[in-house]
Amino acid sequence: MTRSSALQWCDHAIYFSLLPVAFFLPISTAVVEVGATICISGFFFKRMILLWWPDKNQPAVKNSLATLLPFPKFIIFPALAFVFATLLSVICSQFPYLSWKGFFGKTVEGIVLFFAILEGVRDRKRLNWLLSLFVLSAVFVSFDGIWQHFFKQELIFQKAITYEGRVTGPFGHPNDFGSYLLTAAV
Repeated sequence: MTRSSALQWCDHAIYFSLLPVAFFLPISTAVVEVGATICISGFFFKRMILLWWPDKNQPAVKNSLATLLPFPKFIIFPALAFVFATLLSVICSQFPYLSWKGFFGKTVEGIVLFFAILEGVRDRKRLNWLLSLFVLSAVFVSFDGIWQHFFKQELIFQKAITYEGRVTGPFGHPNDFGSYLLTAAV
Protein backbone atom coordinates (compact mmCIF):
# COMPACT_ATOMS: atom_id res chain seq x y z
CA MET A 1 0.00 0.00 0.00
CA THR A 2 1.34 3.41 -0.93
CA ARG A 3 1.09 6.57 1.11
CA SER A 4 -1.44 8.15 -1.25
CA SER A 5 -3.71 5.09 -1.19
CA ALA A 6 -3.54 4.96 2.62
CA LEU A 7 -4.49 8.64 2.78
CA GLN A 8 -7.33 7.99 0.33
CA TRP A 9 -8.64 5.11 2.49
CA CYS A 10 -8.61 7.36 5.55
CA ASP A 11 -10.36 10.12 3.62
CA HIS A 12 -13.06 7.69 2.46
CA ALA A 13 -13.47 6.33 5.99
CA ILE A 14 -14.01 9.84 7.31
CA TYR A 15 -16.51 10.83 4.64
CA PHE A 16 -18.49 7.60 4.35
CA SER A 17 -18.83 7.34 8.13
CA LEU A 18 -20.41 10.81 8.15
CA LEU A 19 -23.19 9.84 5.74
CA PRO A 20 -25.03 7.49 8.15
CA VAL A 21 -24.41 9.98 10.96
CA ALA A 22 -26.22 12.69 8.97
CA PHE A 23 -29.18 10.44 8.25
CA PHE A 24 -29.53 8.61 11.59
CA LEU A 25 -28.83 11.63 13.81
CA PRO A 26 -32.40 11.85 15.15
CA ILE A 27 -33.08 8.13 15.03
CA SER A 28 -30.23 6.07 16.46
CA THR A 29 -27.65 7.06 19.05
CA ALA A 30 -25.69 3.86 18.39
CA VAL A 31 -25.26 4.59 14.67
CA VAL A 32 -24.18 8.14 15.47
CA GLU A 33 -21.60 6.95 18.02
CA VAL A 34 -20.17 4.27 15.72
CA GLY A 35 -20.03 6.68 12.78
CA ALA A 36 -18.39 9.39 14.88
CA THR A 37 -15.85 6.88 16.19
CA ILE A 38 -14.94 5.74 12.68
CA CYS A 39 -14.74 9.36 11.52
CA ILE A 40 -12.45 10.39 14.39
CA SER A 41 -10.31 7.26 13.94
CA GLY A 42 -9.92 7.96 10.23
CA PHE A 43 -8.94 11.54 11.04
CA PHE A 44 -6.25 10.41 13.52
CA PHE A 45 -4.93 7.72 11.16
CA LYS A 46 -4.68 10.27 8.36
CA ARG A 47 -2.81 12.69 10.62
CA MET A 48 -0.41 9.92 11.73
CA ILE A 49 0.27 8.94 8.11
CA LEU A 50 0.98 12.56 7.21
CA LEU A 51 3.36 12.94 10.14
CA TRP A 52 5.25 9.64 10.11
CA TRP A 53 5.11 8.28 6.57
CA PRO A 54 7.44 10.42 4.50
CA ASP A 55 6.49 11.43 1.00
CA LYS A 56 9.31 10.90 -1.45
CA ASN A 57 8.07 13.66 -3.79
CA GLN A 58 7.69 16.35 -1.11
CA PRO A 59 10.36 17.88 1.12
CA ALA A 60 10.28 16.94 4.80
CA VAL A 61 7.61 18.71 6.82
CA LYS A 62 9.25 21.12 9.21
CA ASN A 63 6.13 22.36 10.99
CA SER A 64 4.28 19.37 12.40
CA LEU A 65 1.51 21.54 13.90
CA ALA A 66 0.50 22.65 10.41
CA THR A 67 0.33 18.99 9.44
CA LEU A 68 -1.84 18.13 12.42
CA LEU A 69 -4.37 20.91 11.87
CA PRO A 70 -4.20 22.20 8.29
CA PHE A 71 -7.09 24.61 8.74
CA PRO A 72 -7.21 28.41 8.65
CA LYS A 73 -6.51 30.28 11.87
CA PHE A 74 -10.01 31.77 11.95
CA ILE A 75 -11.30 28.22 12.50
CA ILE A 76 -8.63 26.96 14.89
CA PHE A 77 -8.53 29.91 17.30
CA PRO A 78 -12.25 29.93 18.27
CA ALA A 79 -12.16 26.15 18.75
CA LEU A 80 -9.10 26.40 20.98
CA ALA A 81 -10.64 29.33 22.89
CA PHE A 82 -13.72 27.19 23.54
CA VAL A 83 -11.54 24.31 24.79
CA PHE A 84 -9.56 26.69 27.00
CA ALA A 85 -12.72 28.25 28.50
CA THR A 86 -14.13 24.79 29.17
CA LEU A 87 -10.83 23.73 30.71
CA LEU A 88 -10.98 26.70 33.10
CA SER A 89 -14.43 25.67 34.26
CA VAL A 90 -13.23 22.08 34.73
CA ILE A 91 -10.31 23.19 36.87
CA CYS A 92 -12.61 25.26 39.11
CA SER A 93 -15.26 22.55 39.36
CA GLN A 94 -16.63 21.12 42.62
CA PHE A 95 -16.89 17.69 40.99
CA PRO A 96 -13.52 17.08 39.34
CA TYR A 97 -14.10 13.49 38.22
CA LEU A 98 -17.36 14.29 36.43
CA SER A 99 -15.92 17.50 35.00
CA TRP A 100 -12.84 15.82 33.53
CA LYS A 101 -14.97 12.99 32.20
CA GLY A 102 -17.28 15.49 30.51
CA PHE A 103 -14.35 17.53 29.24
CA PHE A 104 -12.73 14.61 27.42
CA GLY A 105 -15.95 12.77 26.60
CA LYS A 106 -17.89 15.74 25.23
CA THR A 107 -15.78 18.84 24.62
CA VAL A 108 -12.60 17.31 23.23
CA GLU A 109 -14.55 14.66 21.32
CA GLY A 110 -16.76 17.36 19.81
CA ILE A 111 -13.84 19.53 18.75
CA VAL A 112 -11.98 16.57 17.20
CA LEU A 113 -15.18 15.52 15.41
CA PHE A 114 -15.56 19.08 14.14
CA PHE A 115 -12.06 19.02 12.64
CA ALA A 116 -12.66 15.52 11.24
CA ILE A 117 -15.83 16.75 9.53
CA LEU A 118 -13.89 19.67 8.06
CA GLU A 119 -11.32 17.17 6.82
CA GLY A 120 -13.90 14.83 5.30
CA VAL A 121 -16.15 17.39 3.63
CA ARG A 122 -13.66 19.26 1.50
CA ASP A 123 -15.64 19.89 -1.69
CA ARG A 124 -19.11 21.03 -2.71
CA LYS A 125 -20.24 17.60 -3.94
CA ARG A 126 -19.55 15.94 -0.59
CA LEU A 127 -21.26 18.75 1.28
CA ASN A 128 -24.33 18.47 -0.95
CA TRP A 129 -24.59 14.71 -0.35
CA LEU A 130 -24.24 15.17 3.41
CA LEU A 131 -26.84 17.94 3.53
CA SER A 132 -29.19 15.98 1.26
CA LEU A 133 -29.13 13.03 3.65
CA PHE A 134 -29.73 15.37 6.59
CA VAL A 135 -32.73 16.95 4.84
CA LEU A 136 -34.10 13.52 3.84
CA SER A 137 -33.85 12.43 7.46
CA ALA A 138 -35.61 15.62 8.56
CA VAL A 139 -38.44 14.86 6.11
CA PHE A 140 -38.89 11.37 7.58
CA VAL A 141 -38.79 12.72 11.12
CA SER A 142 -41.33 15.42 10.23
CA PHE A 143 -43.60 12.82 8.67
CA ASP A 144 -43.32 10.78 11.88
CA GLY A 145 -44.37 13.85 13.87
CA ILE A 146 -47.35 14.48 11.58
CA TRP A 147 -48.33 10.82 11.89
CA GLN A 148 -48.17 11.07 15.68
CA HIS A 149 -50.28 14.20 15.67
CA PHE A 150 -53.13 12.60 13.74
CA PHE A 151 -53.00 8.97 14.88
CA LYS A 152 -51.72 9.52 18.46
CA GLN A 153 -49.06 6.79 18.15
CA GLU A 154 -45.61 6.33 16.66
CA LEU A 155 -45.29 5.35 13.03
CA ILE A 156 -42.85 2.46 13.31
CA PHE A 157 -43.13 1.07 16.84
CA GLN A 158 -46.81 1.98 17.31
CA LYS A 159 -46.21 3.24 20.87
CA ALA A 160 -48.82 5.60 22.28
CA ILE A 161 -47.95 9.28 22.68
CA THR A 162 -46.99 10.39 26.19
CA TYR A 163 -46.27 13.92 27.50
CA GLU A 164 -49.91 15.05 27.51
CA GLY A 165 -50.44 14.48 23.81
CA ARG A 166 -47.36 16.39 22.66
CA VAL A 167 -45.63 15.01 19.58
CA THR A 168 -42.14 13.58 20.17
CA GLY A 169 -41.22 12.10 16.78
CA PRO A 170 -38.41 9.59 17.22
CA PHE A 171 -37.06 11.54 20.21
CA GLY A 172 -37.64 10.89 23.89
CA HIS A 173 -39.10 14.32 24.66
CA PRO A 174 -41.12 16.88 22.68
CA ASN A 175 -38.53 19.61 23.29
CA ASP A 176 -35.83 17.45 21.66
CA PHE A 177 -38.09 17.02 18.65
CA GLY A 178 -38.70 20.76 18.43
CA SER A 179 -34.99 21.55 18.72
CA TYR A 180 -34.16 19.13 15.91
CA LEU A 181 -36.88 20.56 13.63
CA LEU A 182 -35.66 24.08 14.35
CA THR A 183 -32.09 23.11 13.48
CA ALA A 184 -33.23 21.33 10.31
CA ALA A 185 -35.34 24.31 9.25
CA VAL A 186 -32.43 26.72 9.52
